Amino acid sequence: MNQISDNVSKLLEELLPSSVCNEVACFVFYDEHPRDDRTLDLTVCSKRGVVQEFYQRELIDSILIENVGKVTEIIILRNIKCDLFYLVATTNEVIIISKKENLQIHQRIKDVHTYKLDDLEGRGQASLQVIRNDDAFPLVFDDNFSNPRERTVTMDKVKSQGSLPIENQLLRKLNEANYSTKCNEKIFKDYLNLRQMATYSIFQRTQTNLENSLFKIGLNEISHALQIKAKAPIVKLCNKKIIIISSIINKNTEPITDINFLLHGTSKHSLDYMTKIFNQIPRPPYWKENKSQIDSFSESTVVAVVDLKELKYNITSRIDFDIVVTFTKEDKCFLLPLESVGISALDTMGPSFDILSVGEEEHEILMLAIIATSVRVNLCLRHIRNPDNDDVVTLSEIFCTYLNMDSLGMDNVAIHKTSPHHILYGVMIVFQDNISEPDHIMNIQVYSRSYSQVLALIHYMYDAVPYTIIATTPDFKLTTITEDLSMYNERDEKTESSLNYAECARSLLKQSDMLKEYFDNCMIRMSESKNSEIVNKVGIEVDVMAHGLQKYLEFRNRLLEESVNGIESLNIEQTYESIVIDSNSTD
Repeated sequence: MNQISDNVSKLLEELLPSSVCNEVACFVFYDEHPRDDRTLDLTVCSKRGVVQEFYQRELIDSILIENVGKVTEIIILRNIKCDLFYLVATTNEVIIISKKENLQIHQRIKDVHTYKLDDLEGRGQASLQVIRNDDAFPLVFDDNFSNPRERTVTMDKVKSQGSLPIENQLLRKLNEANYSTKCNEKIFKDYLNLRQMATYSIFQRTQTNLENSLFKIGLNEISHALQIKAKAPIVKLCNKKIIIISSIINKNTEPITDINFLLHGTSKHSLDYMTKIFNQIPRPPYWKENKSQIDSFSESTVVAVVDLKELKYNITSRIDFDIVVTFTKEDKCFLLPLESVGISALDTMGPSFDILSVGEEEHEILMLAIIATSVRVNLCLRHIRNPDNDDVVTLSEIFCTYLNMDSLGMDNVAIHKTSPHHILYGVMIVFQDNISEPDHIMNIQVYSRSYSQVLALIHYMYDAVPYTIIATTPDFKLTTITEDLSMYNERDEKTESSLNYAECARSLLKQSDMLKEYFDNCMIRMSESKNSEIVNKVGIEVDVMAHGLQKYLEFRNRLLEESVNGIESLNIEQTYESIVIDSNSTD
């Protein structure tokens, strides 16, 4: 590794684990043959004679060449069937390693003086030729690097055929043409993929004539061909953002991913927006964001959020744009056009464009719009009751009665939609209208445009609600300093010592047994070695690599897994901060 240039050393550090870099004697990068689609980055041979294949810093396969000298070179060989071989050269030996299911030593030639790969017969396929120290003629191997024969037989055959030079040239040209054809086929496939991507990019960035667009031919035909059904998009304003909502039904047998909305206008470049995917649930808030895909034979609602500032410079009196859904299926990108949409300046100022002004018949879409354009904060509310007054306040009373929020006829939901100029406008509360006994905690979910609205909500509760309500995030617990409020003292059982030392101790004993068993096997393997130096070390030191790198890696992974299990068995939980309250807070 000392003779390798700095740029190559940096590349090896990116492709190999650090523990392997210092042991590399030689290496070869994978040749990326068009007929071989295996996943490899490079193959290295260590100073100890271990040949290892790596892909993305992960070990794929390895083999140990026993009793090997100083390794000088490793190269890739292939036969006419495109089978993969490695040639490992030492100072006086050549080893051929075959790669089928696993790495195996295919041929081992000792007492080597020189070797080379040459096409002496003009077949378009180089043959391995090895000259030994005591031989005058080289050994020539066949395409499978086996059955060596002496070079003299080949020379006699060449001299006996007068027309062989022309035939050799023609055969060489034929082999070159076959190889070029196969390479060009791969290039052509790559070109087709590149052309599809370029077409998609051009659609995004250039101005197309929407009147002559293919999408005007028939949207239903395109939807039927793609086996994707999309409902007409809903375009509304919510929380100072434009939202585009469309229900998409995937009728394919495969899920679709990477779903985006592409807005293609008439005067500006196309805008590509990532989307959020939601599924309906039977409980508040009635929508749940799922993973970034739509499963086969299922329906989901897709929402794109566009900041109003991004479109205000496009609007003079009206903006018209096409909505196109882009998605990926089986690593291929598809486009599904939806209906054209036009928004005028009067629309943005009209009350019907703001979804917060809709009636109760569209409350599900309203909640979806708020969830998609908001951040969620979980709060815990405690009603500190006055001893002289036993009245219990409910969450519905707090938000709907005292803060003038609207339930829209739904249970356990409150939305502030009275005045667009109010600081709480657009805030939605989702709750369960009950109290958790005995700690008197009421849990709510606050959906707001920003965290400042959450702080304003807490201030309004303190100001407008005629009860003592203490609101915190779930990370805080209340601790009283007076006896009269001891019933509100929230003891955190998780802070008490609940560590599971017994399971951790069992894990440590198991790790000790694993180490002892592995070391015993290594010493047995060392005692079976034919090398006297290794045998003399038995009882003095242990070679942890005695079973080879693969066995060592398996042992290491099992030991690490057991260590993690031992740590997890301690059940270390998060601790909470405390808030101190006294009787003066109830006045």
